[in-house]
Amino acid sequence: LHIAQITPQQKKAVEAYEHVEVKTLQTADYRALQFNQQHAQLADERVRKAINHLIDRDQLIQLVLHGTGEQAFGPLQRSFARADADVYRLDVEQATQLLQEAGYKKETKYFENEGEALQFNVVAPITDAVRVSLATVIVEQLQAQGVNAILQTKDWSNITIEAEDTFMIGWGSEDDPDTHTYRVFHSTEH
Repeated sequence: LHIAQITPQQKKAVEAYEHVEVKTLQTADYRALQFNQQHAQLADERVRKAINHLIDRDQLIQLVLHGTGEQAFGPLQRSFARADADVYRLDVEQATQLLQEAGYKKETKYFENEGEALQFNVVAPITDAVRVSLATVIVEQLQAQGVNAILQTKDWSNITIEAEDTFMIGWGSEDDPDTHTYRVFHSTEH
């Protein structure tokens, strides 16, 4: 008996091997785009909300996770919180309205505020294929909607999370949701 964890991208190739059985398990992990609120443009909550409305999470689930994931709405899994929680949906009209309220106009390729394009780096650790793939699709989606998001893949030794414009975080447990939930959120752990 041999057990290995594979990424969604590897599933099809591994299933093609004779005498290999692939089992799909639900996990308690998530990926998210973390915003640095010290970044001049990302400090505005309306800008962050607009960016969230420009990301097509259904496309991310299909393209990157090959349909094996679901949209997260926060760091706690649905079993721990409201099952009917509000989630961001692709809504270009709402995003445009929020950006306009924040002083941005789209007269050229990118939304601009006082001649400065809405621009930031999206950093993902090069050693995590899923996070790199998610970041790549997010950058493509944002670029297509007028946000100059720039992909940067870095080795962990070159990442300072709190100094990055945005960072593709990943957290959780493949096995037991309490493993990560307790350590991160329980009052005795702080």
